[in-house]
Amino acid sequence: ANDIHRFHPDRYALLRTRVPWCLSTMIYNLVEMKGQNRYYHFITEVTQELQMMLTTHRSLLLVKSNQKSNNPFHFQAKKLYGRAGHVRMLMDAYRRVGQPTGLCEMVVVSGYSGAGKSALVQQLKAPVIENGGHFVCGKFDQQQQMEPLSAIVAAFSNLCDMLASKDANELKQTRAVIEEVVGSEISVLVSLIPTLSQIIGSAKSQPVEVGCIEALNRLKYIFRLFVRSIATPARPLVLFMDDLQWADSVSLDLIE
Repeated sequence: ANDIHRFHPDRYALLRTRVPWCLSTMIYNLVEMKGQNRYYHFITEVTQELQMMLTTHRSLLLVKSNQKSNNPFHFQAKKLYGRAGHVRMLMDAYRRVGQPTGLCEMVVVSGYSGAGKSALVQQLKAPVIENGGHFVCGKFDQQQQMEPLSAIVAAFSNLCDMLASKDANELKQTRAVIEEVVGSEISVLVSLIPTLSQIIGSAKSQPVEVGCIEALNRLKYIFRLFVRSIATPARPLVLFMDDLQWADSVSLDLIE
């Protein structure tokens, strides 16, 4: 069994010389591990095809065809089906945000586990990037609820990495805008998102120590300024927060 799972075209060719073409094709399709090439999703599909071989063996086993089965249940694993309307709703929201008078929008995608919510949202990534925007994501986890802001920090760390990878002129412009909008208080965010230092350099001063409530209010205010400095109608920011049901209260407060 382990040897079968290591099939490649050479072994497939060897298999075809020893068993009928159609049966060897079925075996190869059954052990093919790549999702986009997966032919069978139900055992009934296999049994039905085997039954066809038994009843029509003279015509079926001798035909060498590279065409895929006409079975209507053969789907491409990475393609979304029946979600065009939902994708259009997400794209409409993105276009509204990208208007000169566009405002921030929040779209909630709900559904059962495994319903394809994450795959649906990921459909936005390519068009957002192609139009000069930024698409970043963070994933909340039930086990990390005791680590406030972990998903948001991960998302914006990724964003800072992307911004820092721009050419020197664009990086300089980004730095200037952040410094102008946020000011010296940016050190509050550098302590939370260390990768931000790739853009603005090392913090010139340490944030003033304040109480917990004051610190949270200050963080929300500085964070809002930071997002405002990097997200514009010309360069919208799409922030995908996955598994929001596991978000900690601090993250929810900051998102709000």
